[in-house]
Amino acid sequence: MKEILMLLIMVLIGALIGGLTNLIAVKMLFRPHQPVYIGRWKVPFTPGLIPKRKAELAAQLGKLVSSELLTPEVLQQKLLDPAFKQEIIHWLQQEIDRWLQRGEDVETLAKDLLGIQRLTERCQAYAAQQLKQAWLTEIESNRWRPIKEMIPEHIQDKLKEHIPRLSAYLLEQGVTYLNSPQGEKQLGILISRILDERGKWLRFLAPWLAQEQHVLHFLRRELIRFLNNDSAREAFNQLLYREWSHWQDQPLHSVIQTLDLDSEIHRLTAWAKPCLPPAKWFNTPLGDLFADKREDILNRWVPKMAEQMGCWVLNRLPAILNKLKLDVLVEEHVSRFPLPRLEALVLSIARRELNMITYLGALLGGIIGLVQGLAIMLFYSL
Repeated sequence: MKEILMLLIMVLIGALIGGLTNLIAVKMLFRPHQPVYIGRWKVPFTPGLIPKRKAELAAQLGKLVSSELLTPEVLQQKLLDPAFKQEIIHWLQQEIDRWLQRGEDVETLAKDLLGIQRLTERCQAYAAQQLKQAWLTEIESNRWRPIKEMIPEHIQDKLKEHIPRLSAYLLEQGVTYLNSPQGEKQLGILISRILDERGKWLRFLAPWLAQEQHVLHFLRRELIRFLNNDSAREAFNQLLYREWSHWQDQPLHSVIQTLDLDSEIHRLTAWAKPCLPPAKWFNTPLGDLFADKREDILNRWVPKMAEQMGCWVLNRLPAILNKLKLDVLVEEHVSRFPLPRLEALVLSIARRELNMITYLGALLGGIIGLVQGLAIMLFYSL
């Protein structure tokens, strides 16, 4: 009976020693977090293994992630996976459809996503400035070129074809003006001025002649007849043809110097500004702006965009990973990781396995105690 009791005690002592030893070993992986000193003497095995080797662990973990886990080959294989591509396309379709349905316009998106204020006004101002600069550059580079070299031939032909119509229109307007009260009044003033300029003896006749209705009617009738005459119309056409040809032969400089260039460019820019770009594009909700293109955007454009984005990332993935320096990034992050949180993280993952190490130590200790007890009993029996 005594032998059995002694055997049980030795088994219990061995199990206790084995389990306690393994428990202390597991705890010493993390504890203590800081070195322990007795006076100037540092207690051995402090701090724990992981706190003591944290810097080396961070460096090795960084190398492991960059060289074995997140390599360009691994990421490229993932990007080329058809299932992953389909997931990305589906996600993009959902996001873009949500944007289209939110009722936001380009102006709002630019403000919320990019922090750009007054997008329409700024785009119009920029476009107007670029347009103004383009006009100035074009005018300066073509200052001495003939105007006809700057106008396309087909436009010259079209303008030339309209000269007879312009001639007829001007003559008709002249006839209309002569038949108007204002034209009659101006004709009387013109007759008085002509008579006044011809000599002192005609000045006395000028008021009488200007007020005589039959003189005015006669002159007006003759002028209208002249303007309606075919030969006059032909002569006027020829005059316009000559002036048009002469004007085309002039250098651009001759036209510019007759204008206030800054004022004209400012006027043209102000006229074009509301159209560059159209303000309604930026202030119309995206859903309304692309209402008739929604299906094309989601089913055609989004897959193409995803494909182009994937190709772009694949071609530049090694360079991107090189710029990211994952090993340094992981090393720095792990080095800053708090030890209590790291311990809690490891225990949350491997608590069961660490407990099994403790139990295994107790089991091995108990077996050793049993073997020792049996050996002692055998020795004393001999």
